[in-house]
Amino acid sequence: MLEVTVLKVQHKGIGGARKMLPHIQACDVFCPEMPWATEDKAVAWENGYEQALRLQRTAFLRIVEQNLSHIDDTMRPYFIKQYDYLYKSQRPIWILERATPEEYQAMREVHNQSKAERAMAYKHLVRSELDEYLNHCWRSIQLQAETFTIRDAIIGKILDTSETRIRERYPQLRDKDVIQLTASIGALHTFEDHTVLDCTPIPLYEPPVTVQDRFDWTCGKSFEEAQPDILAHGVLYLSQQDMLELSEPEIRKMDIAELENAVQSFHS
Repeated sequence: MLEVTVLKVQHKGIGGARKMLPHIQACDVFCPEMPWATEDKAVAWENGYEQALRLQRTAFLRIVEQNLSHIDDTMRPYFIKQYDYLYKSQRPIWILERATPEEYQAMREVHNQSKAERAMAYKHLVRSELDEYLNHCWRSIQLQAETFTIRDAIIGKILDTSETRIRERYPQLRDKDVIQLTASIGALHTFEDHTVLDCTPIPLYEPPVTVQDRFDWTCGKSFEEAQPDILAHGVLYLSQQDMLELSEPEIRKMDIAELENAVQSFHS
């Protein structure tokens, strides 16, 4: 039997990773996030991790840092610390993201469509074409949400058959009546809706505050609810391109009329 705990996380720094520590220590096997992983990549990562656990901590962390060098600078410290805690706890891992080639291709196609819509949105934004910007950006957000759904369905499917495979892979868990499996996943994911197993979600995230965080959370909103955050994201983008002179805290406080005026004033 598997007892499944789902940690809903934000990927925010060492402090965010620290929230996972008691859950890592309490579990028998931990499932770290590995977006877009195929079966081969998942197995290779598990094998490499298992070998690295035998090394000294500094050598282990050096390997982790090398393998996570592609991750955005804002999130990398979180993931490195997660693996540091896994090393200290000597916990085995099991990757739940094991896409088939067809599933991987489907995710890639939707992701590329989302990127294309976002690029088109920015083109309209710099021309102060608000309606076009909002529509293309909203389409990009919907496509991104579709990739989340594909990933969640894959995770749910793999989770359904994970118990037998985990017992086969890890002899120390083979005869254990109940295996405590803990998985971490971004806060907006809902893979527990795609599995026949009972899951206990635990929120380890804070409400979004920054302009970027609020924009990232638009996936679960209606267009009307998301519009202020999409506009704020646009104003932040223009400011980052030195097209407007507004700080992030200033943008955060603006209402929808002020945001619209900021974009319109760019070409006035």
